[in-house]
Amino acid sequence: MKGRVLVYGMHGYRNLGAESRLVAMVRELRRRVPDAEVVTNSLDRTALDYLSGEATVRYFHPAAYRAASKRLIDDADCVILSEGAMIGDRFSPALVDGLTRALEHAQGRGIATVGLALDSNYLSPARRARTVAALNRISLLTVRAPGADAGLAAYGVTVPMPVTADCAVSMPLPEPDAGRAFRERAGVGDAPIHAIAPVDFHMWPALLRPIGRRSDFVRWPYRGTWPDGGRLRSDELVGIWAAHARRLLSLDARARVMLVLMDRGDVRFGRRVHAAIGAPERTFVLDGQSSTPAEISAALGQAETLTSSRYHALVLSAAYAVPALALGHDNRTRFFCQDLGLERYWVGHDVPDPVAALDERLDELRADRDAVRARIATGFAEMRVRDARNYELLGDVLAGIGHRVERVEPAVAAA
Repeated sequence: MKGRVLVYGMHGYRNLGAESRLVAMVRELRRRVPDAEVVTNSLDRTALDYLSGEATVRYFHPAAYRAASKRLIDDADCVILSEGAMIGDRFSPALVDGLTRALEHAQGRGIATVGLALDSNYLSPARRARTVAALNRISLLTVRAPGADAGLAAYGVTVPMPVTADCAVSMPLPEPDAGRAFRERAGVGDAPIHAIAPVDFHMWPALLRPIGRRSDFVRWPYRGTWPDGGRLRSDELVGIWAAHARRLLSLDARARVMLVLMDRGDVRFGRRVHAAIGAPERTFVLDGQSSTPAEISAALGQAETLTSSRYHALVLSAAYAVPALALGHDNRTRFFCQDLGLERYWVGHDVPDPVAALDERLDELRADRDAVRARIATGFAEMRVRDARNYELLGDVLAGIGHRVERVEPAVAAA
């Protein structure tokens, strides 16, 4: 036994959702498997510096990630796939290809493999058979929402798939005064903040293309393709978000709109939305590229409302019971709203009039604010209980390969 556990994903691109899962996993592994070295990978030299002292971060260049990831896997006793959306290629085939190769390589060498709180999403026929075959040889697979297991079973996954919850629900919350400090830095005083977390989902899937025009890259080396007229639909989506933001500003003369950019791929689109709103004195951008998961969490905790296309903006804001709408483009945000019993507040992006639909749901959300907050608080607490099950099952796997596992009580996040 090597005494090493690898938490593997496309880390280092400052996807704050993926990193919030990573932070929670690292903390729980250190609590429950104290003798193990926790290792994770990064495609950026400094993006995960905040994990110093918590985990060993191994950098490798994106162009060399296939060979480098094999070496990391060979040096581990167990490989944990960390990114919830890995089973799907709607955003990029690179993610599911990386998942499948990691599983195949580890399984070929007798190394334990775990998919922790993953999701089901669209899996193209070209990749389906190979990915499903690798999943059916996995040591442990848990899914993060009711409905995800049925989606994977429809593809042919036959291993047990306990329904748990997304790992980010147990990410440690920032210190109590972090919210006040955020307001001071943002210069908003005690003004009501309405958060929006947009995604330009019309530009996906992105492809690995190390050479090309800079304007085409969503985050190097991933080039956005904007397929089938996607650039025009992207322009329309900017208008939808800008109109919704202006409605939020109309709710209170002191209100501010905060654009939360959770991923590098959101930055260019978010700046376009910010400009289109046309009220720079009442809007500001929180760019996740210069933030940590804890800082994003503190900011979301200050919001009166959230409207989000980002799954993990919904997750992180739920820790504070922030009333939220979702403008959805795949099943992840819908699954999350269903899990809370609040599917009414999920709006598909392809409805005939998204602006009118968001306005209608916003009115309902405000009228039923207290009941919605109570439902979110109850549902989030239930999710945290289910998330603890992720680590109980993972502990069984690690104990089975020789690690000393501490059976501990679920950690309680700071209020």
